[in-house]
Amino acid sequence: MNTVRTRLRRLAPSGEAGITIAEVIVALFVVVVVFFGFTQAMTGAVNGSRGNLLAQHGTDIALEQVELARAVGWDGFALSGLDPDAPLLTGSGDALDGDAVGLPTNEPLVVDGEEGAIAPKSVVNRRDTDFTVWSYVTEAGDLRRLVVQVRWVVESGERTFETSTLVGEESWG
Repeated sequence: MNTVRTRLRRLAPSGEAGITIAEVIVALFVVVVVFFGFTQAMTGAVNGSRGNLLAQHGTDIALEQVELARAVGWDGFALSGLDPDAPLLTGSGDALDGDAVGLPTNEPLVVDGEEGAIAPKSVVNRRDTDFTVWSYVTEAGDLRRLVVQVRWVVESGERTFETSTLVGEESWG
């Protein structure tokens, strides 16, 4: 046993025989900092992926609404009613706010309570997230414009996707 101690003393420089508690604390601190950084990076990557997936769902929902609207025929291509809480309406509530959607002027809404097949508001749930869908049908000269806005909430706030299409009566033959 004495020979082992003697050998260890020869190997240890200047009388040190091991590591100190201070060195252990510094090493643990470095490990914790590296682990925390790695965790933050992974959390950011996962949240970014989820945000991208939800954006794709929002886009899909909007495009589905456009295709559903095109399937109703010219007589049904109108709103079934008005929703006073709709975000893109003018103060009077009877027209689409051109400034809000990038149009040169406000456009009057096409509302037909009996024939209109386009609901002004609906909620679609995908991946445990509610997507609020706002639809607007307006008069645009001889055409009608469908504007669809989809809204959903993520960790960093509310997100939106908007799309629109112009349709003429001759589109249905």
